[in-house]
Amino acid sequence: MVKTLAPKSSLSTSRQILDALGVRDRIVFPFSPRKVVAALHYLADLRSSPRRVEHPLLRLNWVMAVLWLADVRHFLALERPITGSRYQAFPEGPVPVDVLALVQGHALWVSQLSETEYRMPYELQDACLTRNLRIRFGYKSAEFLGESEQDALKAAVAKAKDLKLNGRDAALRGEPFQLTPLYDDIPWELLLPAKKRTQAVINRLSASARRAVL
Repeated sequence: MVKTLAPKSSLSTSRQILDALGVRDRIVFPFSPRKVVAALHYLADLRSSPRRVEHPLLRLNWVMAVLWLADVRHFLALERPITGSRYQAFPEGPVPVDVLALVQGHALWVSQLSETEYRMPYELQDACLTRNLRIRFGYKSAEFLGESEQDALKAAVAKAKDLKLNGRDAALRGEPFQLTPLYDDIPWELLLPAKKRTQAVINRLSASARRAVL
């Protein structure tokens, strides 16, 4: 018999929901620093005017919101995100903690950027990300982002642009966020539609996520 999600009133936290499903192996994707860099280049190209193409300024909060929207959209469509970053529930909304570690120069993640000379091509300036002009830019987003990933990023940019305050809350602080304790990882399992929150589906996604190459 397929085990499905119990009524929301009887389950109040993400851990309780997963326990009720009998889920022990969580859906965890490998983090891809190269995809993050490619995504930042792609977002910079979408947002920058011709006069600022070499010096784009991407607001960090905007980048975090767009990556969340794009990763969720791609996961729901193709059962895998773009970046593979973990998102934690902060008061401000979902925060991609692995992306932040990369931007801050975490050695483990930066070491995977051989095509950018093992240095992060974007750096923080106040509350914005801008290109690090001390390294060469030979990075082509299309080599690292598939068509579906580019489409998800483009749709996320459009959605973020149109969000009003209430819409922003709904998009960034929906049920998965609300069920996750502050500063915990938001489970990918809770992003699935209710009819897919079964032990069989989650076990399959958990196994495939471990083998995923992003």
